[in-house]
Order: sequence, then structure tokens, then C-alpha cells
Amino acid sequence: MRDGIMVYKQQNNTMNSHIMVSWIRNFLAPSFPADQLKLLILDSFSGHKTNEVKEELRKHNFHLLLIPSGCTKYLQPLDISVNRSFKSKLKQYYVKSLEALEGSKNKVIGNQLRKDILIVNIKRATKAILPDCVRNGFREYST
Repeated sequence: MRDGIMVYKQQNNTMNSHIMVSWIRNFLAPSFPADQLKLLILDSFSGHKTNEVKEELRKHNFHLLLIPSGCTKYLQPLDISVNRSFKSKLKQYYVKSLEALEGSKNKVIGNQLRKDILIVNIKRATKAILPDCVRNGFREYST
């Protein structure tokens, strides 16, 4: 956890069910009352469907509903508009930050410094998402 942002790093840079379980345990579950039933809607990524993830959700009174493949644009409009815009901005800011750092005297960029740069740029990219981007996501895919 850094500056209010939880960062997970995998050796092979891929998402898996172990990260999902950790996210459920450390972020999702504490964000909601433990004694109430809750519904979590996820896409059909294989890491969301494992027994470990389902069991962790059950422990915290979550029901899991999976969105069928190919339905994201209909059922998750913000995944198309907001997430695409956010990821594009994050990549742009992050690459520019690394290029600027590599051009300076500091030629060695360690993992810790990369994480710090990533967190700064996550915040920048988040602030760059305008309300119109959110509104347009619902408008474009609502028909």
C-alpha cells in the first residue's frame, strides 16, 4: 500500500486468482459491512472463477455473478470508455516519466522507484478522466 494505492507485482506481470484472493481479503471485504449479503459482478476471466476466489467471497458474504464472454460492451460500458481512457493515459504518462528519468544522470531505475513513478502516474491518469468520459460511456453503449 502506497499513498492510498494498493500495488501488486507479479513476476510475469499477469493477473491471477492469488491476487484476486488478496484483493478480496485486504480491500474489498473491509470496504463493506461483514454481516450483510453483497453481490460482486465480474467478467469471466479465468482468475475470477477459481474455487479459491469463490471460497474467499463466500467467507465475506459475497455472491458472485459472472458476465458472459462477449458481453462487456453491453454490461460494462465503463470498461470500454473509462478504463480504456485511463489505461491509455497511464501508459503515456508512465512512459514519459521513465524516459525523462533515463535521460537524467540517474541511469539505474530500481523497482522501488518504478513503483513510485507508477503511483504518481496512476493519480495523474485518474484525475485526467473527465465526467464527460463517464457520461459518454453510458450513452454510447446504452442502445
